[in-house]
Amino acid sequence: MRAYAKVKELHKSRKFDIIHDNQGLGYGLLLMKKLGIPIVATIHHPLTIDKQADLKQADSLRGKWGVYMFYLLTHMQAFVARRLDRVIAVSQSSAKEIERSFKVTPDKLRVVYNGTDTDIFKPIKEESSNRSGLIMVGNTDDRKKGVIYLLKALYLLHNDGISLTIVDDPWQRFPHGNQAEPPPPSYALRLLQKFGVDGLVNFTGRLTTEALAKQYSRAEIAVVPSLYEGFGFPASEAMACGVPVIA
Repeated sequence: MRAYAKVKELHKSRKFDIIHDNQGLGYGLLLMKKLGIPIVATIHHPLTIDKQADLKQADSLRGKWGVYMFYLLTHMQAFVARRLDRVIAVSQSSAKEIERSFKVTPDKLRVVYNGTDTDIFKPIKEESSNRSGLIMVGNTDDRKKGVIYLLKALYLLHNDGISLTIVDDPWQRFPHGNQAEPPPPSYALRLLQKFGVDGLVNFTGRLTTEALAKQYSRAEIAVVPSLYEGFGFPASEAMACGVPVIA
């Protein structure tokens, strides 16, 4: 609603040709339509997929209840998506899922694939001369990214000398008001303790795109254990860097 108020104010002095929403899908978009501006939204995938993954991995009744309450917003998103002028999906599979879950009609859907910058993501000779280990890139607190399955596999193979680099920062996930107290361990850190693979996993923290390309080039194999991806940047970026992908 705040976005609508701002757009309404700006529209008095600037006439917008189009408004593009990146999967916010809030009710304010429908108010913006009343200003006579065409509204287009990009939906990478419906959040119903995240809901299914979170429910499957919730380990208590309270946890499942929290998931149900959080994802009530999917009803709003579906309601809004059906009333927009156009919806952009990032892949054919994503378009089918949007049509199925949000009931967006095919005539409103268009597929525009994401791109990978091959000026940045490319084999880097200085980094790739001694490739070793696995790499995963993604938000490890996002249950659908499948980090639980990757760490379980690493546990089963822990005697084979396999190491894993994860490009993520699990320590910065939870802002904490009292700086004297440490934040609670993130989902990924709890899994490391559960499977006992702490010594086999290295977290890089957040990286620039240039540093990320170097990390890909150092890896022997990129692993994408996601349960679902609308497009899947890590797979595309790794292949652009000449790294084999297991997904």
